[in-house]
Amino acid sequence: MKYLKSTFLFLVLSATLSFLFLCCTQEKPFPPDSTTVDVVIKIKHRASGQSLGEGVSFLDSAGQQITFSRFQYYFSNIRLNQSSSENGFRESASYHLVKALNSPDGFQIQLKGIPKGVYNELVFGIGVDSATNRGSSSNLGDLGQGNGMFWSWSDEYKFWVMEGNYQASGIQGNFLFHIAGNACYKEIRIPLVESGSGNNSISLVSNRTIVLEANVLDFFGGPNSIDLKLTNDVSSIAAGADKIADNYASGFFTLSGFE
Repeated sequence: MKYLKSTFLFLVLSATLSFLFLCCTQEKPFPPDSTTVDVVIKIKHRASGQSLGEGVSFLDSAGQQITFSRFQYYFSNIRLNQSSSENGFRESASYHLVKALNSPDGFQIQLKGIPKGVYNELVFGIGVDSATNRGSSSNLGDLGQGNGMFWSWSDEYKFWVMEGNYQASGIQGNFLFHIAGNACYKEIRIPLVESGSGNNSISLVSNRTIVLEANVLDFFGGPNSIDLKLTNDVSSIAAGADKIADNYASGFFTLSGFE
């Protein structure tokens, strides 16, 4: 009996030591990176307080009834700037094709690996910068030539595409804005001010969402007011593409808040 008891204790001790050895030698996972956060940019496209969608009609300030059938553009070269340094955050390969009519709750762009810190400005471009604005330079992802945003005859990208129909003063018609050309690439700066905080910046210590509102009434209203009876087919600088570009660069995008 004594022999059996000793054997049993030996087996229990051996099993316990083996288990502890395995636990100690098993490769432990790396701890999560606690120095960065993720940020979502949510763009809400609005007109008269309603979300845009294919076939949704709205009235602009000039009384034009406008209905979109297609509305998309490139949102590119995203940066989050810090007032205290030049480091900030710059997204690599930063080209996003925003399809404004497909996301009634807001089109989302996810940014990963942003260093924690205080940021005071969101910077982005509308269009494709001159270094990349050639079909031969990139044909991947949102820059793929199958996205309907590329002119093969000029080997360049369309930055901004708006199509639809209108009714104004008893006149009905279609409109088409296909905006391209390096002169129509626009950089936009949005101050990141959190309402009620008293600070001209936001502190990114956890994942956040930056909500932008894109108001098409402001686009049609100025700074170059668009009368669709007179301006309804624009696809070159000569036809007024530069004025369309000024409109999407001036007041079309505003900061709505944070989530």
